[in-house]
Amino acid sequence: MKRIFKVLNIIIFIIFGLVSLSKAENFEQLFGLKLSDNIEQHFNLAVVNQEKYKNPETIENYFDVDVTNLIKNKSPQIDYYTITFDNNNILHSIYGEKQLDTVENCTERVVPSIIDIFDRKYSLSFEYYESSYTEFNIYSYYSYDENGNPLRIQCNEGTDGLIFLQIVYQTNILLDEVDKFYDSGF
Repeated sequence: MKRIFKVLNIIIFIIFGLVSLSKAENFEQLFGLKLSDNIEQHFNLAVVNQEKYKNPETIENYFDVDVTNLIKNKSPQIDYYTITFDNNNILHSIYGEKQLDTVENCTERVVPSIIDIFDRKYSLSFEYYESSYTEFNIYSYYSYDENGNPLRIQCNEGTDGLIFLQIVYQTNILLDEVDKFYDSGF
């Protein structure tokens, strides 16, 4: 009898272990796009090249393009989408935003509901930080993919009174280039 209970406990333990392992997907893409992919895998290169502009937070070799009308996997939480890519058409940033009515709505209702989705689907843990800049304040939650690339879900409160929900997924390569840009004047 003890042996039967022992076997049953082992079987239950294995089942729960498999269920918890299979519960979470591996986070590696946002809005159907994967960092470090060639943008030609997702978009018509002629259209992207016609609409691209220099990324304003890098010194050179990085471009942004509005892909709102081109992106296939849209979120009901997001109205505007951009990507950042390099001279080799490698994707380095996936960005989505939506204007909201109040910072309280963003920080207390919208962002927590999105974080809950990421937690349930990918078992991601988020840490909180906030920071003030000359033209806006950021209230942000961040996590990392298995390659150490950051994912941020945040509220941007501008000094002009505009509030934006922002979801930002970037490579560390791009973040290093952004740091070089901001450090270049010193």
